[in-house]
Amino acid sequence: EQLYWFAATTLAKRGYVVLTHDPQGQGRSDTYGEGVDRNEGFPAQAGRPFYDGTEDALDFFLSAPEQPYRPRPSCTTGTDHSPKQVRRVGEGRNAAHNPLWELLDPERIGVAGHSFGASGVSFVGQADPRVDAIVAWDNLRTPSSAMSVPQCQSAPETRVPPPITKPALGMAADYSLVPTPYTSAPDPDAKSAASLEYSRAGVDTGQLNIRGGTHYEFSYIPNPAFGATLRGMDLVAWYTAAWFDKYVEGDPSEDGRLVT
Repeated sequence: EQLYWFAATTLAKRGYVVLTHDPQGQGRSDTYGEGVDRNEGFPAQAGRPFYDGTEDALDFFLSAPEQPYRPRPSCTTGTDHSPKQVRRVGEGRNAAHNPLWELLDPERIGVAGHSFGASGVSFVGQADPRVDAIVAWDNLRTPSSAMSVPQCQSAPETRVPPPITKPALGMAADYSLVPTPYTSAPDPDAKSAASLEYSRAGVDTGQLNIRGGTHYEFSYIPNPAFGATLRGMDLVAWYTAAWFDKYVEGDPSEDGRLVT
């Protein structure tokens, strides 16, 4: 989650209440699940935690004293892990609910995600009625293509892809992990495929590709092995904030920042 604090602080300075989180197997989260779900989402980057983890994060974000957070049943086994949450609250290791619940407007919610997280928000953002807008960093997918990533296939709401109804901004870059020059001209629309589908569905969308950029434009890793451009992160912060200002805050004047 710390890799994305650059975007979180940008949004917080604009008045947003922001939650960053580590899906299982990422950052400081648990590597393994508990009990029969020990290997759910293991090894890391298996995909599934970025879907049910996003829903759990939204549930916690919207929790309050009269509606404390309870984790959703396991994707694959249906196991209820609420006792773990209750135990950890009692031990002082977990919060029972969002401590900033009084500052949050539950009617204005945006989600952003990177890499597998981008697939997660591309799906959850359309499926969850609480979400108003989506920003997907490398890269936006349609709900149906996002379902190709391993996820919670046992849940009824994931058997049929939800319709495209929420405005979504995609951001990508010229290259993947390592800048390797192309030997022929790339398809100029290759990374805009999902956004074009949103347009065909009549839903507001945009796609921005960072010239010379890599997969690491969207996460702050101060290590030369994870190279990125000098100003890519500024672009990510600028357009993410502008998209949410328009479609979460509801300010139509933000078109000026989106087309600058």
